[in-house]
Amino acid sequence: MKKYTARGALNSDGARIQELVDPGGVCYPGVSWDSVEPWWVVVLDEDRIIGCVQVIASKPIGHVEFLGLEESLTDSQKAYAIKVIERYAQVQLHLSGVFIARSSIPYTEKQWKKIVKKRWGTFQFGASVYDMRLQNGN
Repeated sequence: MKKYTARGALNSDGARIQELVDPGGVCYPGVSWDSVEPWWVVVLDEDRIIGCVQVIASKPIGHVEFLGLEESLTDSQKAYAIKVIERYAQVQLHLSGVFIARSSIPYTEKQWKKIVKKRWGTFQFGASVYDMRLQNGN
């Protein structure tokens, strides 16, 4: 399997993030995607962005939301991309001093949910929201 990498998004990645999160601009018409830095993380296959997620380092609970993946990826490629991007987001939040990472996972995102269940989170509110403790409080 190819090795995917993750990095913080650059403002120049905004158009690609929009394609992944809102294909065709249907859900968020008129929204400018020109300023995505430092709020998004992207996952790359070599130099091509294949996925993204929004990371908000609010305290004490941070958020990882709006997962977007390239539709042409196989299930195993999607799972691997999610692992890479989720791990990067967790480290970013942890380094920002966030205690708990929270995500809302749509029921349609079965791969993301499966990874979270197996490796990290505790599901809340009807199994669509998960929390993961990043560090202990005082």
